[in-house]
Amino acid sequence: MLYGWMKSIIIYLIISGLIINMAPAGNYKKYINFFVGLLLLIIVAKPIAYIFNFGDKDVEKLMNSMDYYMNYSKDSFEAGSKGTYYEYSLEEAVERSAMENGCPVLKVAVITDKDYNILKCTIYVKKGKPFDENLIKKNISDVYNVEVDNINVLSR
Repeated sequence: MLYGWMKSIIIYLIISGLIINMAPAGNYKKYINFFVGLLLLIIVAKPIAYIFNFGDKDVEKLMNSMDYYMNYSKDSFEAGSKGTYYEYSLEEAVERSAMENGCPVLKVAVITDKDYNILKCTIYVKKGKPFDENLIKKNISDVYNVEVDNINVLSR
């Protein structure tokens, strides 16, 4: 890998030197230098991307998740209501907590009071996937100070 990268840089330096020296003096020289510089950035960035295992599929996943959250925030929240955003983050936190305990969560819905304390929580789970419902309820009850009776787990 390192040998191939060094070989690419050496070939790049030779070819870019030839191109820059053969280019006519004038207005186009700055554009040629700019393009040659961009190529150098691409060559240098390739091993860095390899080190962090950042490939084409990762870029695609990143773009899809950004698109999902941008569309979700535009369409789902009513005129920037702080309460709605906070409730959404509570739902997300409860979902994450349940999933960490092995619960196959599809969706979480919470009802809060005016101080955003959870009054009632409903967790929708995938049918047929085994999990410990009592453990999930106890965990959410302990963390979010919700009565166990106010936590519902429904299969879909």
